[in-house]
Amino acid sequence: MKKYLFCIFAVSVVCAVQAANPGLRVNVNGISDKVELTSQEEPCVNVSRMTWLKEDIRPFTLVYDVDRVLAAKWETFEIVFSPKTSGKVHIGISGQYARTPENRKWIVVQGIKCNGKAVWNSNFAQLAPSGCPLGFTFNKKARFLPEGGENKTGAVLVNHDNSVSFQFNVEAGKTYAFSFKVRAAATAEVQ
Repeated sequence: MKKYLFCIFAVSVVCAVQAANPGLRVNVNGISDKVELTSQEEPCVNVSRMTWLKEDIRPFTLVYDVDRVLAAKWETFEIVFSPKTSGKVHIGISGQYARTPENRKWIVVQGIKCNGKAVWNSNFAQLAPSGCPLGFTFNKKARFLPEGGENKTGAVLVNHDNSVSFQFNVEAGKTYAFSFKVRAAATAEVQ
């Protein structure tokens, strides 16, 4: 009985620790222009479709989930996809899902690149009057951190419910490798 209770306790501790750890999620959506997407395998990244959508539009979507815990230091993660048709894709960057909102941890993002070149305004230097970087859209409580990036450069704070997104034109048959510099958010940044 003691061994059984210990196993239950150990499993619950592991689950609680994992639920409280931050992770990166990137949604790629080509639905509006019917851009069908194919992905490539990436280390530490699980790829799926947006299964909550109707089956006939799922081929226009990809979901990338980093399957490891983010640290307080900056790390770079990459996603790679190829469109079968040309058009515009919507790229949303957020944290991982957790069952309860308080466990949907915050992460900090900066340095977004496509095929090794910075995405326009990915240094977040140009801001709209609302405080959102030009070319990007904040969802709910996502926000700009003026000195949240490396060397006190700009960065954005997001979690699963509060994302940042941008649109990007793609050409059929080309390969697009997007990289993101991310880290776990400090407690002071979230408050």
